[in-house]
Amino acid sequence: TRWSINSSGNLAATGAYGIDFGQAPDSAAGATGSVLNDYEEGTATISDSSGAGLTYTGAACNYIKIGSQVTAWVKLTYPTTSNGNNSAIGGFPFAFGANDIDRVGGSLSFTTLNSALTVLPDNSTSLVRLRKLDGGTYTNAELSGKQVWFSVTYDVS
Repeated sequence: TRWSINSSGNLAATGAYGIDFGQAPDSAAGATGSVLNDYEEGTATISDSSGAGLTYTGAACNYIKIGSQVTAWVKLTYPTTSNGNNSAIGGFPFAFGANDIDRVGGSLSFTTLNSALTVLPDNSTSLVRLRKLDGGTYTNAELSGKQVWFSVTYDVS
């Protein structure tokens, strides 16, 4: 059998099967698939990937993956540091896609930094850089002692 009811009462696929929504008459012209075959939710261990060996305070990351799209919510506080390396937050559950369009969905929720901040993942990696509006990357020293809460939605394909 390809589908069964497991001991928890959930419908479970056995093997690489999914739910086929078919080619609906109102599907967008560019639709490339209609089978949902992946759903996952969990937590990830966010860590410093700048090479400075920093330890964030209160770091947390929850995520949901539906198909090839991942949304992750992150909260962290930078330690007090004078390290001048560019900030790099790693440990995301799946690598960001290789194309620019795969990584455009970063959103800042809260920060104690008194400057504008954007969130931009690096292609084909599992890390995010905190950027200035001019495109430059904040250094660890510039984020010293600051809280940053953000979400990022990206494609893993």
